[in-house]
Amino acid sequence: MAILHYKQAINCDSTFIEAYNNLSSFALQPNHPQALSSLGNIYMDCNMMSVAASFYKATLAVTTGISAPFNNLAIIYKQQGNYAEAIACYNEVLRRLLLMVLSIEGTRWHQR
Repeated sequence: MAILHYKQAINCDSTFIEAYNNLSSFALQPNHPQALSSLGNIYMDCNMMSVAASFYKATLAVTTGISAPFNNLAIIYKQQGNYAEAIACYNEVLRRLLLMVLSIEGTRWHQR
């Protein structure tokens, strides 16, 4: 399904380099997180929020430690008036960013 969407994007704009890159990623690794997330971004830009949300959720199913899909889901939920889900996603973004900062600071402390 994702391959079809990238091919459609390339047909619409043959200079869409990101679509070519993600299509290649899909050929090598069908559940590539960046390609799934990029598809979510494309659908979000087209105001197709439920389809975008499904790609962000698919991204989260195949990777851990990144916060961008949660942030994008929060934006969608907020636009839909689903504030409880939006807040939960924003809280997850903050939790992951805090863990990243603590990890970086811990690395710096050990390097001293």
